[in-house]
Amino acid sequence: MQTTVLGLGRMGQPIARSLMEDGHTVTLYLRRQDQPLPEPLAAARRAFSLAEAVAGAQVVVSVVTDDAAEEDLTFGPGGLLQQLGPGAIHLCMTSISPGTSLRLAQAHQEAGQGYVAAPILGSPRAAANRQVWFIAAGQDVHVVRCLGMLEALGRGVTRVGTRVELAHALKLGAQAFSLAVIEALAETLAFGEKAGYTPANYLRLLNLGQFKSPQADAWGALMVRHDHEPTDGLGQGGRPGRAGRHRPVHDPQEGGRAARPLGQPDPGAAPGPDAS
Repeated sequence: MQTTVLGLGRMGQPIARSLMEDGHTVTLYLRRQDQPLPEPLAAARRAFSLAEAVAGAQVVVSVVTDDAAEEDLTFGPGGLLQQLGPGAIHLCMTSISPGTSLRLAQAHQEAGQGYVAAPILGSPRAAANRQVWFIAAGQDVHVVRCLGMLEALGRGVTRVGTRVELAHALKLGAQAFSLAVIEALAETLAFGEKAGYTPANYLRLLNLGQFKSPQADAWGALMVRHDHEPTDGLGQGGRPGRAGRHRPVHDPQEGGRAARPLGQPDPGAAPGPDAS
């Protein structure tokens, strides 16, 4: 399949590399023209304009930084709405707000183009090992065309219907859940260490005796080794926590902004006085 990848950050690079390994005809586009291609992707075709990048593309995968970057690529002068061919699909893997995702879908539909929301659950390391999970939404005809690609890129795909804003809302909730798990795990391991039990042994005990979680396994191992990369799997930064460990930073306004289009509260916010 003729595919274009927009965005070659820490998540975009393993996605592009896997697509090339799977035999897709891949074109890469970086908005910064002076930025060289990463070494593993040096053999890929590179476009130096968005028009060149999407010419003839059947699927355009966007894996950029945020809402503003997605909107600029789509709505900006010479953006996807103007350059993407009829029937071609914008496959959005970027973590964006539900409202932005809905606006993208509506605009592409009016332009005779397809749009599929497919935010990613997992870290860049997981993407490199095809261990991520996708939440997919969009019109059935478009999702089906992308399904084989998504299934090959990760462990699996959950389809949540035609409401693209729902896919990105669920990604937001999953991210809030991840932050809570990581915070709780860091506190628990620190408690055990203070009591005199090594973090590595306590992590093993928790995962054997109380729950078995791939996420806790991965994050706990990073905490134990003290080599946590602050942006692994979160899409945002981190700061050093107690005992030199890293703890994620959560923007308290992000969840509220993203949840408002759905009429739902911020999944990361504390319950109000009326909450049961």
